[in-house]
Amino acid sequence: MTVNGRPRIKQTLILQTAEKQAGQIEAVIAAVLFGLALAVRLFRLGQWSFWPDEVFSFGTKSDGFNDGLLLRSLATDLIKLAVDWLGPSEWSARLVPALIGALSVPLLYLLLRRALPPPGALMAGALLVISPWHLYWSQNARFYTLLLLFFNAGLLLFYLGLERDRPWMLLASLFLFGMAARERLAALMGMPALVVYLIALPLLRFERPKGLNRRNLLIFFGPALLAGLVMVLPYARNFSGWSTGFGWRNNDPLFLIAGTMYYVGLPLAVFGAGSGLLAVLRKNRLALLLLLTAVLPLLAIMATSLVQYAANRYIFFSLFSWVALGGLGMQMLLEHLPRPAQVAGLVVAATLLAASAGDAFLYFTVQKGNRDDWRSALQFIGERAQPGDSIVTRDMDIVNYYLGEGRLNILTWDAAPPGTGRVWYLEDMIVAEQFPGQLARVMQAADPMAEYDVTLPGRTYRMRVYFEEIP
Repeated sequence: MTVNGRPRIKQTLILQTAEKQAGQIEAVIAAVLFGLALAVRLFRLGQWSFWPDEVFSFGTKSDGFNDGLLLRSLATDLIKLAVDWLGPSEWSARLVPALIGALSVPLLYLLLRRALPPPGALMAGALLVISPWHLYWSQNARFYTLLLLFFNAGLLLFYLGLERDRPWMLLASLFLFGMAARERLAALMGMPALVVYLIALPLLRFERPKGLNRRNLLIFFGPALLAGLVMVLPYARNFSGWSTGFGWRNNDPLFLIAGTMYYVGLPLAVFGAGSGLLAVLRKNRLALLLLLTAVLPLLAIMATSLVQYAANRYIFFSLFSWVALGGLGMQMLLEHLPRPAQVAGLVVAATLLAASAGDAFLYFTVQKGNRDDWRSALQFIGERAQPGDSIVTRDMDIVNYYLGEGRLNILTWDAAPPGTGRVWYLEDMIVAEQFPGQLARVMQAADPMAEYDVTLPGRTYRMRVYFEEIP
């Protein structure tokens, strides 16, 4: 019995206090995740050499993918702004991606927390903090961290919008997907997963989400189709130009899947995929969506590699689905194991985190940032080159950056052989793939001068300097 409703008021106050405390705890966790992510991403930020694509991001030359207002990369504009303010350097050019990468962790944790209980969301956030793949692109003067943030914030809002019947969430997700596509149209490789998800729900006899109705489907897919056509058509008109611009195909789908598993981390990939499949069998809708967005972009990039140059970085945005599946698996262990056996869940969590932390340690030490050492090779040449010398390279812009424009006569590997005089040859890992004949001649005729190879498990970033004095 209540008197003047006082017990009910008291109950409400207790509930409000509990919600406030939970919100404060969430805020503290998000702040800690951000601090840890920022510290790791700023560590040795400027130590690694630029590679050619980074120079595109702040130079005057376009990479040919994001021309025009509709496809203009926000991250690239911010990188250029940072370089203008702070001066050109590896540190200044990478500052914006590092900040975006660090900010992605708490933002995606807070969104995932609306779909997963605290332990699972926290596990996903912790895995993202020390993910070597996320760390690498956070220390790259490119747009990939912003692409990942936009796409996966959109993905979670899409899921929550359907679960809670919130049309504004669906519209917000559509906007974020569009922003992701502006960073790189490769984000569209993730969009079929949404369609397959909606088709699979009734086919696999999942319970229907509260917001899965005709109104919400029109709200999302109507503008999505129109916006997609507007963005893709200008890009498609120039397809014949950019599709052949690379000059070769890396048609090895198995290499791409092996590379993706390496970048994600094999322990996380196995645990995430297994947990996801088990959760799908239990009719978990979030697991189904995460599995589709983890796997379908990989299949798409594998198929693309058969006809066009493709790289694992184009599906980097799917990394979050893998770490979220890891968090989901952790949550399932805690929920379904008897309390005495829950220590096994903690062991699994520690193993996954230790594996990622170990890979991150290697990234900072023996792997030298997982990239070609153009800077050391060009400094070697710069210290020994004489006026009138020529340099043969795959990329002219990075040579101009490190050696200064006009200092050397720059030739490319696909040009005619140099005539007479002193010639420096710069071989990076792509030269052997694109120009095997030219490289074979140089290795026979020229003197090897220096090696700056970066060796990873199953892969070596070659960086060699040769010298020839042609009479």
